[in-house]
Amino acid sequence: MKVVEIKPRKLKGTIHVPSSKSYAHRALLAALLADGISTVYDVTLCDDVMATLRAIEALGAKVEYIVDKRPDLFTLNITGSTPLNVTDKIIDCRQSATTLRFFIPLVLTTNESFVFTAQGNLPSRPLDDMYEILKQDYIVYKNKDGKLPLHLKGLLRGGTYYMDTSITSQTISAMLFTLPLLESDSKIKLTQKLSSKNYVDMTLSMLKHCGIHIDCLSEAGEFFIPGKQQYQPFDYRLEGDYSSAAFWLCACAMGSEVLSTGLKVKSLQADRVFLNILSRMGAKIIKQGNGLKVRAEEPLKEVTIDVDGAPDLVPVLAVLAASLEGITQLTGLRRLQYKETDRVKTTMNMISSLGGDIVQMSDKLIIRGTGSLQGGTVHTGGDHRIAMAGAIASTICKDNVVVTYANCVDKSYPMFWDDFQKVGGEIEEYYMDG
Repeated sequence: MKVVEIKPRKLKGTIHVPSSKSYAHRALLAALLADGISTVYDVTLCDDVMATLRAIEALGAKVEYIVDKRPDLFTLNITGSTPLNVTDKIIDCRQSATTLRFFIPLVLTTNESFVFTAQGNLPSRPLDDMYEILKQDYIVYKNKDGKLPLHLKGLLRGGTYYMDTSITSQTISAMLFTLPLLESDSKIKLTQKLSSKNYVDMTLSMLKHCGIHIDCLSEAGEFFIPGKQQYQPFDYRLEGDYSSAAFWLCACAMGSEVLSTGLKVKSLQADRVFLNILSRMGAKIIKQGNGLKVRAEEPLKEVTIDVDGAPDLVPVLAVLAASLEGITQLTGLRRLQYKETDRVKTTMNMISSLGGDIVQMSDKLIIRGTGSLQGGTVHTGGDHRIAMAGAIASTICKDNVVVTYANCVDKSYPMFWDDFQKVGGEIEEYYMDG
C-alpha cells in the first residue's frame, strides 16, 4: 500500500489539468466505430481511459500513440473497425464503470460470446438497468449472483427501449452510441427522471461531431435513433477535466494561488457547476490567459448545494465546507453509494478523521465548518477522489495529513502527486503492508 504524508502548506503555481476522461471515453468509442482514421489530441492515459483503449483494441481498433510536448498528454491516431473485427472476447474494464456500460450493448452487434470482468468494487456495483435492456431483447446472459463476471451472447435489435436512468446516465449514452449501427430504427423512452443530463448532452455532442443523427423528441427524455448510420472519422482535441480541476479551484478558495489551465469556460461537463457554486459562495472566478483561478476576497458564505447532477464533487465540497465558518448542506446523495466506494461514508470518515464536524441526515450531509481542520489519516478505501480531497484538505490543516492507498489517483489523474509537489506541496511517500 502506497502512503503519502503531507505537511500543511498553501499552494502556489500553475497546473495544466488532465483532459476530461468523460470526453475521452466518448471520443475513443466513436473512433472505434468510424470508417477510417480519427485523431484524438491531448489524451491523459489514466487507468479508466486505458480500460477503454484496451476495449476498442479488443474490438479491432488500431491505435498509434504519439507523445506530445507534455509527457502526460498523448495524441492517438485510431483506425476504426467497422464492422467490428473482434480480437479478444474478454473485456477487462478494470475499475471503469463507463467502459463496462458503454461496451455491453456494443458487443451485442456482433452475435458473439463475450465475458466482461472488472476490478476493485466495480464487479459488485449494480447493473440492473442494463439487465432490463438485455431482457427486453431476449439476450442470453449469466452473472455471479448479480455480480461480474458477466457472460453474454445475442444480437441487439432495433425497437423501443424503456430505460430507468435515475441512478446513472451511462446506460442511455451507451445505447445512443450503439443503436445507430442497427439495421432498423429505434426509440428510447425514459421511465424516470434523467440523472446527470450533462453527460447525455456530451454524448449527443460527440455523436453529432462524427456524423450521427439523433432526434430528441421531448424534454422528458424520448429519443429517435435512425438505423443504418455510419460514423465518420474525425479530429478531436480533448478539453481539460473540471472534476480534476475542482481540487485546485477549491485550494484557491481556501487561500492558495493555483492557476488551472486547459479548461474550456463554456463546457458541457457536469462538474463545471463547481464554478457556479464558488460564485454563490462569494468567490471571484478569474480568467487569466488560458487558465482559471479563484479568489476569495471576503469570507465565503455557507450555502445548500444539490449534488445530484455532480456527485463526484462531494468530497471536495465537504473539504471546502469545513474551511468555512458556519453550516453547509449537501443534498441529493442518492447515487453516491454506487461510486468507487460508498462515497457518503468515505467522505464522512475523511472529514471526521481530520477533525471536522460532519453528520448525515437522510439525503443530506451537514458540515459545520470552523475555518480549519486538525489533520490526521485519510483512509481512502481506494477512492481516487477521496485521496485528492484529503490532499487539498491538508492546506487548511494544523498537523500532517496521511493518505492511504495514495496511488488510487491513477484512476483519473496519474500525475496528481507530481502536480501537487509542483505547486509547493510537501509530501513523503512510503509503503506499508495493507
